[in-house]
This record gives sequence, structure tokens and C-alpha cells, in this order.
Amino acid sequence: MARIMLIVSSNADLIRASLSSAVWSTLLSLYSGHLPSEIKFSPVLKNAFSIPDEGLNLDEVEQQLIRSALEKSSGNKTKAAQLLGITRRRLYSMMDRFGLIQ
Repeated sequence: MARIMLIVSSNADLIRASLSSAVWSTLLSLYSGHLPSEIKFSPVLKNAFSIPDEGLNLDEVEQQLIRSALEKSSGNKTKAAQLLGITRRRLYSMMDRFGLIQ
């Protein structure tokens, strides 16, 4: 039962992150011309990304985001997880999947 809960929790974190990115990308593309400049040039919207026409590899994107968060947090896993908006447990799970645990 605990394993099922962990999988559901992990998937929920991934879905939440994906939806957040999708929402920001959609808002940026639909409304960027109609937003006030203080919102249009917000760092949050500026850092939103879109999927290139040729596609992307989600595993590579996730791995790079984890590496960036770890670098930004000087290796502090708790802070890295907070930067990514996921739990520390989920961060360790993802690090294990990508072979990033030392």
C-alpha cells in the first residue's frame, strides 16, 4: 500500500509541474500581447518555455532541471526540492532514476 501511495504522490508531483508549465506557456502565448508590461516581463513568464516543433526529451529536461536546482542550492537536497516545487522524497526518487545519487 505504501508503494502505491508513493507512486501516486510522485505522479501527482509530475502532473502538477507539467500542468503548471503548460498553463504558463498557454497564458504566455494567448495573452502576452494584452498584458501590462510589469506582468509581461515578469521573471516567471520570461522563464516559461515552449516545446520546440521537433519535440524534446522530457527525461533530459527533468534531469537538467534537477542538476540546475542542485547547483543553485549548492547541493542542498531540501532546497533543491523546494526550488523544483517537489518533495525531498520525490527529488531523491528522480535522482535515483537518473543515476544522480552519489
